[in-house]
Amino acid sequence: MLTRELKARFKSYLLDPKVSLKVNGMQTAKVYIYGAVQKPGLYQQERVTSREISAGTTSAVTPELTVASVVANAGGIKYNADLRRIRVTNNATGRNEELDLMKLIEQGDASQDIYLRSGDTVYIPTLESDAQIADRDFMLIASSSLAPADFPVRVIGAVNRPGVHKLTSNSPRLNSAIAASEGYMPEANKKVVTIQRVTPQGNVSTFYVDPNSNDLILRPNDIVVVADKSTSVASRGFDFMGNIISPFGRFADSYNSWAEMFNPTRRYDRW
Repeated sequence: MLTRELKARFKSYLLDPKVSLKVNGMQTAKVYIYGAVQKPGLYQQERVTSREISAGTTSAVTPELTVASVVANAGGIKYNADLRRIRVTNNATGRNEELDLMKLIEQGDASQDIYLRSGDTVYIPTLESDAQIADRDFMLIASSSLAPADFPVRVIGAVNRPGVHKLTSNSPRLNSAIAASEGYMPEANKKVVTIQRVTPQGNVSTFYVDPNSNDLILRPNDIVVVADKSTSVASRGFDFMGNIISPFGRFADSYNSWAEMFNPTRRYDRW
């Protein structure tokens, strides 16, 4: 395109101008991403070298930066990301655009995955509650390149290997968590399993599920409680949560991080 533009301009001075261009160097773009991503920070375009074996030539290509590619380079989104209100700004150029990447995931609307230029800033806001994400949307996001490859859940009780297990984003279901725990112990109650889900506000939601008929979609940091046949499922679930949640429905001060709460060496591994 630039060659044609230069030829058109030189025609005012030359009868048949011949123009050839060679790029000796290119300034790579730098963009900043923050908000609900795994690794926020500054990202730079990288040149990719390719070699054509048959022709014996080597060339360097600089891929265009798009919002989706930068999110992927940042380790993917957090699962409470609000993909419908992504903001791209640039103080130097006056750029200020709002994007809906759910349209890209749901409908393949590539117009939402815009090209970025050096100095652009990408902000991904968070949802007020994980409950705002329907199971259908969660599965769509989990199967996309925007999501991290896996996420942690904790399985405790009558299973062969209790502790924290990583579920792959393309199979984030209850029975996958049980399988990751190497299955039930002989005394396990296989008809009712308790799911404890802690909201960002520190409250606890409890679900009682028959895994034989409802292979529930789990969310990051869910707690799966498998009781034995002789024990009330509800009492086991509430006994466990009572040890880590204060009487006011908030995390006790001694549990100041998810990492401590989910430490597999804690005494809750076998109740």
